[in-house]
Amino acid sequence: MLNASASPPAAVTCPHFNPLDPTFRENPYPLYAELRRDTPVFYSPLFDMWVVTRYADVAQVMKQTDIFSSVGSLQANVELPQSVQAVLEQDGLGPAVLMVESDAPVHTRMRNVVNKAFTPQRIAKFEPQIRAITDELIDSFVADGQADLISQFAIPLPGRVICHLFGIPPEDFGNIKRWSDDFMELLGATGPEERLVESAHGFVASQHYFLDKIQERREHPREDLLTVMLPAEMGGSAALSVSEAAYNAIDFVVAGHETTTHILGNGLTHLFANPDQLSQLYAHPELIPNAVEELLRIDTSVLGLFRITTRDAELSGVTIPAKARVFVLYSAANHDEAQFPNPDRLDITRPNAREHLAFARGIHTCLGAPLARLELRIAFERLLKRLPNLRPAGEGSRYEHFFMRGFNSLPIAWDVDGSAA
Repeated sequence: MLNASASPPAAVTCPHFNPLDPTFRENPYPLYAELRRDTPVFYSPLFDMWVVTRYADVAQVMKQTDIFSSVGSLQANVELPQSVQAVLEQDGLGPAVLMVESDAPVHTRMRNVVNKAFTPQRIAKFEPQIRAITDELIDSFVADGQADLISQFAIPLPGRVICHLFGIPPEDFGNIKRWSDDFMELLGATGPEERLVESAHGFVASQHYFLDKIQERREHPREDLLTVMLPAEMGGSAALSVSEAAYNAIDFVVAGHETTTHILGNGLTHLFANPDQLSQLYAHPELIPNAVEELLRIDTSVLGLFRITTRDAELSGVTIPAKARVFVLYSAANHDEAQFPNPDRLDITRPNAREHLAFARGIHTCLGAPLARLELRIAFERLLKRLPNLRPAGEGSRYEHFFMRGFNSLPIAWDVDGSAA
């Protein structure tokens, strides 16, 4: 990325910034506060990238798409081993072109295809199905008095919802989840080579699965998002190539459930740590929509994504050179004191909670934001309605990833008194 002549002065470097460190993974927010105060824009020699932490700077990056390119925005700055690249090149569908990793006019063309499928009005029509899935999942464990929130609820809820929207059979969700894990493993690119090779095979399998499903829609169109994405060359109306349709379907399905899974775990953990706020939600469920925004702000599942500078750029008085990789930390910006007073305090009545950057901003605002908000609102409504005295039942296990934050497991318990119908 950077050559020796472009090396930054020592004043804007931060050698100890490491998202893979267990201490950071457990709680990155104290370090974020230090960085916003002392080096809000800095160079990480460990990962050969620049990092942006303040709210105003992050918002500026997302606005200036001509200077901060989204190409490669999902990929951590770690090169995949040759053995992994060989699997992807030999067996896959070719180079992936994802909407989230593209700039205008490619991004505009792709986004126009799916915009109409993710409008708040269209998503709202799925509320009965989402409520039914939510209650069915709670039914499966409500009498037990304890459960693992992640495996028994937070994974299957958004997973089944996104599969429903794409017309994917429910029985295929096991494969979808495994392939999603493979995809995320490749994006982080920090695991053992053997695991990365296994993930590459899984990612290739998902490519061919979605290609087959898209081809099915040519013969049997349905009222689902795969039909919306059917390329014109296959008889559909989408201005997408066949590989673009397959790759973006994978990305939408993965993003459509992984992020919501982690927000459910992160959010409930913060409510447990703030019993006054949890009690307030039990007493006033009408506060849940704003509480969802505050939970998205205080501990979002996507720490940040990446950009590449097309030319020299200045942020907070620091010049980032052209062709540099930039880590845009939404999670640090969401704790900026200049935007959110007392930012480390959970306040479910916070007036400007919805100003968070968990769904990014500008042309790359998360397409699935209306769906995520609906799922989270219903999930917290039904959990609090049906599980009285909800509480932690042990230590959770943190998810290990470069730019995702959440839990692999989170034990919970509640009172079984027969009244939580």
